[in-house]
Amino acid sequence: MRLVLRATIVLAVTIGLYVAADLAVGPFTAPVTTDATRVPAFHGQPYISPDFLAEAAREPGEWHKIDWTSLLAPSDYHGRYFNVDRLGPTNNLYRRTINPPVTKPKVTVLLLGPSTVYGPFVPDNLTLASLLSARLNERDPAHSYVIYNAGVFAADSTQERDRLAYELDRGLKPDIVISFSGGIDILDGVYKARPGAAGLFLVAHSGLRGVLPLNIYHWLMARAWAAEASRAKQAPPYLLTPARVADLTVSTATVWYDNELAMSALSKAGGARFISILQPTPYSSAFDHPTHDIAYVHDLTDSGTFGLGAIAGSVQQALAAESAALRQKGVEAIDLSSGFCHKTEDVFVDFGHLNAAGHRILAVEIAEMVLNPATASMLQADLGP
Repeated sequence: MRLVLRATIVLAVTIGLYVAADLAVGPFTAPVTTDATRVPAFHGQPYISPDFLAEAAREPGEWHKIDWTSLLAPSDYHGRYFNVDRLGPTNNLYRRTINPPVTKPKVTVLLLGPSTVYGPFVPDNLTLASLLSARLNERDPAHSYVIYNAGVFAADSTQERDRLAYELDRGLKPDIVISFSGGIDILDGVYKARPGAAGLFLVAHSGLRGVLPLNIYHWLMARAWAAEASRAKQAPPYLLTPARVADLTVSTATVWYDNELAMSALSKAGGARFISILQPTPYSSAFDHPTHDIAYVHDLTDSGTFGLGAIAGSVQQALAAESAALRQKGVEAIDLSSGFCHKTEDVFVDFGHLNAAGHRILAVEIAEMVLNPATASMLQADLGP
């Protein structure tokens, strides 16, 4: 009993000292907010404000592994612009989608993807999931569409495949499964030379969010991110060897194809329709109107992941070829590499993230594919190979 009392006292004192230290350094470790004036894609966006940018600097915040899996999910969070809800039947955490009330036969859509889908630079109502929900419900008055936003930081197609299997095993019965992928496969598969491997170099979760202050934790994470960014100022040496880049490109494209095909089979077995979407990047097409975001993101990519821009376009072409091969196999596969080729406004925040205008363009294109699969091939032809 005495030993337990001593241990309790030591633990209480330790926690007290940590809290005191963490609160003391708090004013010096506040997250650095993005300078909105420097990002063309933020200009003219009505939601951009000091309050939004301050919350965005903290969110998506901590990511944690789902129990007994290697999958990630965001932490439970409820703020002004960002909300993460625990939803049934999986009891997992998802970025909030603004779905209209269900008043007609329900169509459940599971939207899988990386943080592009999560939407770290837009509020809840302007994520790709929310805008797609609004578009589908507007265009199809006979159904109520409910979208689950399963966007996850740094998720590549391998993690999307495993997440889909997890969702189905845990009881989610989507009517439609949409895989939105490609960008992280390029980054991980070729730039980081690990096709099909986990995309994260930083995963941390204290489990104490909302219980203890986490200023020191966030400071350590910021230092780790800074160290990674510093290492990225030089291109990985293997990118200077064309044969090595070619091998990585083939391996990456093969992994992406296999994962999309596996998700198609999983969806079919679960009674769901599957749609594979190859996401656009700032390097995936020419642009009729090269707005300011393109030059900005090219410079940003070179300063943070030097060498990525030089290989991104050719890897995208390899993925596009695999998307075409999926269509030959009967999979609903849409190559949106040229999805922004006709855009007239800034949409890219960085290599993988978009503002609300970008989400809105994609939501219109994806909704058309969902509602009119027979015309999807014509849309594909208009977008290009």
